Amino acid sequence: MSRTITDKMQSPDGAIASNNTLQLAMGNGYVYENLYLDTNIPHDSLRKISVTNGSDDYLVTYCKEIVDVLEKHRNRTVGEIIPIRFSDPDAAKQEVQELTALVPKAGDSWLLKIELGTLPDTPPAGGWRFQVWRETSSTIKAVPDGKGGANLVQRTRTVERRLDRKVVTAAVEGVNTFDKLIKGPNINIRTIYLKGDITEIEFEGKRDGQIQSNWKLSKKLNEYLQKVRAQRNGIQTIDGYFIIDPVATGFAYADLMVTNYDEISLKFTAATGGTVEILTDYIKRIA
Repeated sequence: MSRTITDKMQSPDGAIASNNTLQLAMGNGYVYENLYLDTNIPHDSLRKISVTNGSDDYLVTYCKEIVDVLEKHRNRTVGEIIPIRFSDPDAAKQEVQELTALVPKAGDSWLLKIELGTLPDTPPAGGWRFQVWRETSSTIKAVPDGKGGANLVQRTRTVERRLDRKVVTAAVEGVNTFDKLIKGPNINIRTIYLKGDITEIEFEGKRDGQIQSNWKLSKKLNEYLQKVRAQRNGIQTIDGYFIIDPVATGFAYADLMVTNYDEISLKFTAATGGTVEILTDYIKRIA
């Protein structure tokens, strides 16, 4: 028996039609490692994918973002099975793979929402298909008792994997300073994706007015280092992106990027002016 099991979920509420929203209650009593959308709807027509807990937009992403950024970076091709990942299959150790799994607790109200865009005028033979699968693991885990045995304990949600988006609308050719990177004592960054013609990055973190962290990377050196550190994961670069990937090593828990500073500035050198999109994959510690 695998550590995880898969099961087909109920059909979402809502009709598959242009500009409609499909909704599916996820239910408690499971630890969600991943969700998988099995669909013949074109990627461009899956406009927005959200996992919410009441009023909390826990995870908001887009099909093209999953396909062209998150999965492509990990050298995975997406077809009719579209993954929504909570856990990290590329982590080197099991406890880190499951670190970011979604563990509902009593009183939670989890919902998967799919906002459709414009569908093609002619559906495929047999019509449109949309099915959701869940990959889950046990809500109980064994913890060493220090005496050669183990105790069984209920798993709890201690961290949450989230995404943050920012846009620099008027970057200039040359050096730009971005000071809106998500930060805090309970925030650690997994990966930063900068979409734009970026040639160099400099990071500076300050506490009490004093520089506590400072590093600089060129795009060419960064891509080389990422490939060396992540040969086991097979990650790849993406045209048009400067990717800062602290967890490329696979030892995600140890290599997460610290953001516990009063001030953070991310200086990036742009070869051309224009818009720069910044997507940050991070974890938030809640316990």
